Amino acid sequence: MSNKDGARHMHRIIEVCLLVLLCRSEGENAHGYALGERLTEFGFDESEISVSTLYRTLRGMEEAGWVTSSWAPGEQGPQRRQYAITDAGRQALDRWAAVLARRRERLNRGLYAYAQLGRTPTEEAQPPAELQAVQAQTAPVAPAGRKSGQKPAADQPEAAPAVKKPAPRWEDSFADYWD
Repeated sequence: MSNKDGARHMHRIIEVCLLVLLCRSEGENAHGYALGERLTEFGFDESEISVSTLYRTLRGMEEAGWVTSSWAPGEQGPQRRQYAITDAGRQALDRWAAVLARRRERLNRGLYAYAQLGRTPTEEAQPPAELQAVQAQTAPVAPAGRKSGQKPAADQPEAAPAVKKPAPRWEDSFADYWD
């Protein structure tokens, strides 16, 4: 699985969790920061999800028609954007639940087969997607004899330009994601 796929999968899981939070009575008209804090109940570490990822996900969900947002006065500061789930968002969550239930069965079968090998995962082991995310966050190192930011000498090749990541495809179907 490429890092791009891992990021897309993480993004889609965050969608499911946000839809669940917004379906709850305490999630009605919740602001993004509060939703982000509550993602920890789904096993996310606060350092795993950046604020930009959270708001990009919420914006995409709004574009898909799953949530609406509006500005509300802040208690002691600027206005805050509040989010509410739509009927289309509830339907999307129902479809996600069906997809995840099928995947849970496959995961359980895979873990059962793994246990039959007499092996157990170690605490130190990181899933490949997490390893890829860590590797992607490391800064590139300048070639030997050159300081970071310094232009290369005539005999040294230029570094490849940064590749802009494509925008997420909100039209991805649930089956496309998991099947």
